[in-house]
Amino acid sequence: MIALLKASLRQIARIALIAFAPMVAIGHASDRWQRWGVIAIHVVAVLLGIAGLGYIQYTMQLDALVRSSLPMVRLTWLPLVGCLLYAIAWSAWFVAHTLRMPAEKPLSGGIHSAWQESLHRFTAAGIDVARTPLYLVLGSPAGGVRDFFSASHTDLVVLPSAEEADQPIQVCGNRDAIYVCCREASLTGNFTRRAAAARQKYLETMGSEGPTSIHRGPAHVWQAGDGANTPPQSPSFSATAPAAAKPSFSTASDTGALAATATLPTTAASVDPTVNRMHDTFAQIETLTTEEAVATVRPATILQPRTAKLPMMRLEQSEALELLDRLDGLCREIAEIRQPFCPINGVVLMLPLDAADCIETADHVGMRIERDLNTIATATQSSVSAQVIFCDLELCEGGQALLDRFPETQRHRRLGAILPAPPVSEPDAGPAGIDQAVRWICDELFPPLAYRLMTRNLQDAAQDRILRQGNHAIHRVVDTMRQRRDGMSRLLRRSIAATAGNVRLRGCFVAATGAAGATKHAFAEGVIPQILDIQNEVQWLPQRRQRDVWQRRTAAAIYASVAITTCAVLAYLLGWHATN
Repeated sequence: MIALLKASLRQIARIALIAFAPMVAIGHASDRWQRWGVIAIHVVAVLLGIAGLGYIQYTMQLDALVRSSLPMVRLTWLPLVGCLLYAIAWSAWFVAHTLRMPAEKPLSGGIHSAWQESLHRFTAAGIDVARTPLYLVLGSPAGGVRDFFSASHTDLVVLPSAEEADQPIQVCGNRDAIYVCCREASLTGNFTRRAAAARQKYLETMGSEGPTSIHRGPAHVWQAGDGANTPPQSPSFSATAPAAAKPSFSTASDTGALAATATLPTTAASVDPTVNRMHDTFAQIETLTTEEAVATVRPATILQPRTAKLPMMRLEQSEALELLDRLDGLCREIAEIRQPFCPINGVVLMLPLDAADCIETADHVGMRIERDLNTIATATQSSVSAQVIFCDLELCEGGQALLDRFPETQRHRRLGAILPAPPVSEPDAGPAGIDQAVRWICDELFPPLAYRLMTRNLQDAAQDRILRQGNHAIHRVVDTMRQRRDGMSRLLRRSIAATAGNVRLRGCFVAATGAAGATKHAFAEGVIPQILDIQNEVQWLPQRRQRDVWQRRTAAAIYASVAITTCAVLAYLLGWHATN
């Protein structure tokens, strides 16, 4: 009995809430039918209230107290007062709701001025920003976004600002598309910029020690103190020390031959063939012993774990919020310019390939991308597709050797996978497709491609030695891509799968975007057509569509009520004038 009484009281309280505070009840509704039910109950409650006021006026004969020459006003005086109070209540609610709305924050960090300057440049070039496809670019190659467009052979009418200008955003494009590169207006762009600066500083630091000590590692990798942990070498290995200090791919036999030559110099005066054979025999024996010695010394270096990672380049919470506020403000500026069309046509992610070297870095970068994409979806209120480009292949270990042997006539092709759009009915299809695409790139695309580039020259020993070094470098690319598979998959799953379907991954590619000319450019030209193909894969979010439908229906209802009221008043006035 008590439970029934409590349930009845809850229903009465709910009906009272719907009658006196319909917007609160609509906010608690879970679907469209519940919202329509709230509206219907509220309308019925209002009509019953007006009818009750009319009944009170009729029973208490309040029309005798009203001084008016219009009989209809005297008969409906109390219901009219109730309608006026109802309208005043709604007006007060709209005013309070407007006052509670957060004020628009001005764009900080020079984004507003940079965006307005870009608009002037596009207007001067005769390009309509509101109707040209627009893409947001998160991240950049190590040399900047100009390197990517140079590698892709894209003819830009409006060039991006120079890297030295230190602009928070770089806007460039042509009549086919406009690219807004968020250098310091996104967490992803901030990471790639810091990673490139750390890489450059590391290379300069290592380069000051000598050209043989430069190691092309990730920007967030530091070299362990090998000098303190490596055992001292014997004088017989003095010739191999420089080769061990730099990332070389020479074989043990080559190193042993160098050591034997250094310890057993031969002279031109020896003419006795027996002595020559003895020298050759001793050289072979010493080569074998040298190889054994190298085999006993080098495992201390080869079997060590991968180089340790620096602490993540974490941002302070205030700095992260500032970057996200910049991105949110930039998206709103774009949305205002491009009304009534969708603000953006897609997102392009340019990430350094070494961001997937370890799981910790992949998680960190994935978290940054996730927050950027969620901010973009919320600010633009649209669902878009994304393309991921892992840049700086030429900076990875063995990458330049692969590019040197790759045919120049084939470098315009894209290197990666195109992902199908995941169906809405299968929420797990997106992450599964990401894993399958990354596995195909790392395990089935790179190995056959690299093995075709390997070659030997058994007729020329010196040339064959150089070719074998290149083969080892190319094989190192295959090995590192296999090691990056889990990191790439985890990065993409973390960034794309957590956006609740608002961002769809439609492509994953690898490109070389070096700044040293065509020798470091490959696989970027074929990505641009794929980016342009997804420009129509954009739609408003369901919340935005529902809001538009609600606004249209509300406007139609207001116009209809005003028209009906106007017609009724005119008809009444004309009838009253005719009777008098």
